[in-house]
Amino acid sequence: MSRIVSYVRELNLKITPELLICVLPLLVIRGYTENNRITAVFLILFLIFLIFHKSLYERFDFRLQNIMIWLLLILWGTSVLMRSPVQSSGLKYFTILIIMPFLLFQIITNLNPSEHFFRKFINVQLFTGLILGLGSLSYLLLFSFQEKLRLSSFWEGHNLIAGYFMVLFMFNLSFIINRKDNRQFLFHIVTIFGIVMGLFLTQTRGVWLASVIAILLYFIKRPKIAIPFAMIVSLLSLVFASTITSRIGTIFNFTKDASAVGRLQAWATSLLLIKANPLIGYGFDSYVTLRDSVFSFYIVETIHAHHTVLNLIVEMGIIGTVLYLFFFVKAFWYSFSFRDKEFHEKYKYLIDGFQLSFIGLIIIFNFEPYFSVYDNISLVIWILISLAFLLKRMSLTERSLN
Repeated sequence: MSRIVSYVRELNLKITPELLICVLPLLVIRGYTENNRITAVFLILFLIFLIFHKSLYERFDFRLQNIMIWLLLILWGTSVLMRSPVQSSGLKYFTILIIMPFLLFQIITNLNPSEHFFRKFINVQLFTGLILGLGSLSYLLLFSFQEKLRLSSFWEGHNLIAGYFMVLFMFNLSFIINRKDNRQFLFHIVTIFGIVMGLFLTQTRGVWLASVIAILLYFIKRPKIAIPFAMIVSLLSLVFASTITSRIGTIFNFTKDASAVGRLQAWATSLLLIKANPLIGYGFDSYVTLRDSVFSFYIVETIHAHHTVLNLIVEMGIIGTVLYLFFFVKAFWYSFSFRDKEFHEKYKYLIDGFQLSFIGLIIIFNFEPYFSVYDNISLVIWILISLAFLLKRMSLTERSLN
């Protein structure tokens, strides 16, 4: 065994965990329907590789991060699985919403990256946004430029991929505003064009609203953001004026929009179900099974609560929801808690991206179940959470060394 270890060390492998993890964003190009199994296998194999690599090439410092909360969440998730109306569906939810995030969180928070890693990792994500945006644009051309069509590129859910585009837009904008040189300026300009086009073509009003609010809040910190943001809005307004007017008009006249009224009814259904069983919930994927017991007629027959928090409470109860959202809330708080000026200045492009994204996500949580099995958005959010925890760990380590 010692000979094998010596031989592997002599090979001096160039594949590092920080390099290999950059493959992960590429897996989100297709939706969960096609590749959730591939992603799960990738995470398991990567975790084995990470432990193996640390054993051979680094001081073995692999630690299960926040393990007590994770154990409670996994145990609670197991009980939710047992209560699920359909066990096979419940197992899928349990795997995608709890087990895969657990693996992802432990992998990312145990990395020992350089600053270059974060830029590389986010740039790979921006590249996937460009690919998805070009996919949406190709569909627009295929349908003879019918600008009122809602297009979601290679994902199925318009609202969910819009959330991903929003996150990418926030980081891309932060990279452009906080750049120290122009080496990657062209790359960020090209990718932000594809991302904005993809975001716009989803015609998701809630995400549009969240993006504007987050940018307005960011304007207080970075007034110079007004110029690029105004240019983007002006360009879209010139090309798609009628579409923007009609979509915004439905916000003020939401009672005339069947989807908006259907969302209100889904919220009412969720609240009534929660009132009857607030603490422990009904099990994974239970909304669609229980909705007809609340109302006999639905304007739009939704399969979920159309709200992130309400959907979690219906399925996992208040107890499970608090455990689950603990990580998101803490990551959001971490994004505003970097007090060391030198560290903050060094990672300002990343910290601003976290803040913008988390603010936007909090707003759009009111319109869709973004922690869900639908497409890849849950994985994207957990990547953000894990990176925020990793950056916080790095800041504490750096402070202790100083």
